[in-house]
Amino acid sequence: MTESASVFDLKELRVDRGGVQILDIPSFTLHENEFVSLIGPNGAGKSTLLLSVMGLIKRKSGSLLYRGQEIRSEASWLELRRKIAMVLQEPLLFDSTAALRQSGKPVPTWARSSWPRQSPDGST
Repeated sequence: MTESASVFDLKELRVDRGGVQILDIPSFTLHENEFVSLIGPNGAGKSTLLLSVMGLIKRKSGSLLYRGQEIRSEASWLELRRKIAMVLQEPLLFDSTAALRQSGKPVPTWARSSWPRQSPDGST
C-alpha cells in the first residue's frame, strides 16, 4: 500500500491569546482521501485549530503547507479558503435574518425572533 499525497502539513503551529499559549501542535499531516475527526471537551482547541488553518486567527508561529505550497500571503490564504470549508456551530458573520434583509423584502415577524427560529405555526 502506497502513501497518498499530503493535502495539509502543519509544523510547529502555536496560537497565543492574551500572552497565554492556547494551542501547540508540533506536527500534523492530512493525506489525500483521509478523514479526521476532531473531538474533545470545550476549550480543548478544536475551533482554534480550524480557525488557524483557515487563516481566520493569527498564529504566533508555525507553517501550513497546502498540497506542498506554503501558505503565507493574503492571496494564498484567500485561494486556500476558496478550496476548503468549515461549518461552525454558531454563525460567524451573519445572524439568521441577514439573507432576508439583504433581499430587500420585508422580514416576517417570526423570522426576527432569536434562535431557534419558529414559523408562524410555532414549529421550528
